[in-house]
Amino acid sequence: MCVVCSGVKSILDVPATLEALEALGVPVIAYQADRFPLFYCDGQDDIPAPRRMDQVDQIAELCRTQWTTLGLGTGVLLANPVSAELALDPDEVRRIVTASEKSPDYPAVTGRDRTPYLLKMMAQETAGRALYANLALLSDNARMAAQVAVSLAIE
Repeated sequence: MCVVCSGVKSILDVPATLEALEALGVPVIAYQADRFPLFYCDGQDDIPAPRRMDQVDQIAELCRTQWTTLGLGTGVLLANPVSAELALDPDEVRRIVTASEKSPDYPAVTGRDRTPYLLKMMAQETAGRALYANLALLSDNARMAAQVAVSLAIE
């Protein structure tokens, strides 16, 4: 399978996540980006994309090679950055996450409840910009996944 996302959560250890994916043999592609996307952000200079591809047919060919030619059963991760006009500044995201984690409510937030809490705080602290970006990236990722699927079906 090819998983299309807008990168990883910026609250994670991104280099360690990319290293783990590499160790598992999961190709990680950044679509039209030199930096690895961080969900709301288009990336940071210190986290380069493992590989960049600019065309959907290139991505489909990599998938075909991975699964058919090489017979590998691992997925492919396609990071599709949020559009530049909606991207949040990585420093702003870090500031909001840090402040949210210092909130008196935060100690009660654990496990799977952490992400919804932080998404809520991001939406509040950005006056809705983060929510708008989140909705746009969902649509963009669905569109990208459809384009990859069509390209895989054609060839």
